[in-house]
Amino acid sequence: MLWGKRRASETNKQTNKQTKNTLFYSSSIDSFAASQLQFTSRYRGKTVSVLPGSSVNFTWSFSSGSDNGVFLVMWGVKRDGVNFFISNGLLVDLLPLRRPVSLPNAHNKEFSGRVGGSLTGNASSGQAIFTLSFIRNSDERFYSCILFPHRGYKKDYDNLYLLVAEPPNITIPTVLNVSCNEGSPVNITCEAKGNPDPLVKWIHNGQVKSFGFKTAYLAFSQINKADSGIYICKANNSVGRTERQLYLKVNGKFKYVLFSRLSAAYYL
Repeated sequence: MLWGKRRASETNKQTNKQTKNTLFYSSSIDSFAASQLQFTSRYRGKTVSVLPGSSVNFTWSFSSGSDNGVFLVMWGVKRDGVNFFISNGLLVDLLPLRRPVSLPNAHNKEFSGRVGGSLTGNASSGQAIFTLSFIRNSDERFYSCILFPHRGYKKDYDNLYLLVAEPPNITIPTVLNVSCNEGSPVNITCEAKGNPDPLVKWIHNGQVKSFGFKTAYLAFSQINKADSGIYICKANNSVGRTERQLYLKVNGKFKYVLFSRLSAAYYL
């Protein structure tokens, strides 16, 4: 009985010791993380959607903790597979230790006059804001932001993808009226372009007859008069929607009627 109590007491002491060590270890990790140069708000590779011709701000919050301060914040076009920029891809430097100075890269003609940056706070903590204006379709790509310390080699990185979105634009059908004969094969197409790729649909009498991304086909092997009416081509994506109507007229079957020696033809 005494042996059992002693063993239980030793087990409790060991458990308490492990708990204290775990708490100390966790606290040490938190303190270490808080003391490091780092972004305190991140995009983490997420997609930012913008429209052509518009402007966009990219904002990163940062902290140097107990390090010696942020020496440089750089923003530019990301190189595939590495946390740095493509050749001549650096767009803007911010120098918080000297003063909130923005130094756009004057050598990149593609972005010349369209980029800028500003900084709030100081070298210990603040926000870096980078601007891209008069957005073009060619601006769609990955961008990186990099923090450099005043001393040492530790850096921090973050990335985002800029999607230059376009509302859907229906390119087919181009005619508003189609006439065909009953019993004949008929195919109609709804086609649209946009970014992201639009979802397109053929709708007749409130029912979806066909759908697909960018293109929807509707085929009749033998069309009949009940298929006559208005067909609506609809297209939508994350930045807009549009539609176009097509009137499909189905003529009756061609019949011959014999009057004495004369033949007459007409549509039913």
